[in-house]
Amino acid sequence: MAKLNLSRVISRYSLAAALALVAGAAIAEVSATQKANRIKFAEEFLREIKAVYQIQKNFETDLREDPSTNGKLLTGIRASSRTKLELEFSIKMLQSIELDKPCGEFIFGLQNFYQQKIDLHAEMTNISTVFLSGPKPGVDYGAMTARMPQITAEMESIDKAIFNVSPAVVLCLVDERADSQGHLSHLIITKNQRKQMIDGIDRAFGPSLMAKDQNFTVSAGWLVKQGLLKYKMADEAW
Repeated sequence: MAKLNLSRVISRYSLAAALALVAGAAIAEVSATQKANRIKFAEEFLREIKAVYQIQKNFETDLREDPSTNGKLLTGIRASSRTKLELEFSIKMLQSIELDKPCGEFIFGLQNFYQQKIDLHAEMTNISTVFLSGPKPGVDYGAMTARMPQITAEMESIDKAIFNVSPAVVLCLVDERADSQGHLSHLIITKNQRKQMIDGIDRAFGPSLMAKDQNFTVSAGWLVKQGLLKYKMADEAW
């Protein structure tokens, strides 16, 4: 899978989200099937970030239980393996959702980001496995030690990119029909559908949604929630 330029994607998607959420940018009229798939996309994205957050929580718990050097390496391998499996599943789920532009581009971008993270987790697992196997001649342990924080930084950059793409979830739910005042003020989901989405976000992230200095995964959940609260629903007055 081809890799995307992170800075270019962040810039493009952030602008698109801002136009939709702040200026009420128009979205081309879509069919009932496309609307259903846009809702499916939103639900799938929320499932993905909640699943990743649960892995992160399990990682932190496991670290506290065994803070030894080998324990940290084993915990990292376990967390990376879980993350790889989850991201591989997420890519398959996104591939099953067919959307026109611009929402289809957001899906393509997420798939690329997830693949990049899979590759990085695989590299991290390999390095941790080498350290656990004990000293061997000809192995540049210094280079591998230096590589680990670089991998972490690259993962953080991708997580930031995913966070910047997250407003697209709301962008794709904006109804293209203008209200009585000529504004794009409604989403294509009902009040009950919004409630289910928001309740799911609240249950998954809990108090961390309101905590300061949260990671990009939690922040993505918070951003989607705020976007859902900004608009009226399809079954509210127009």
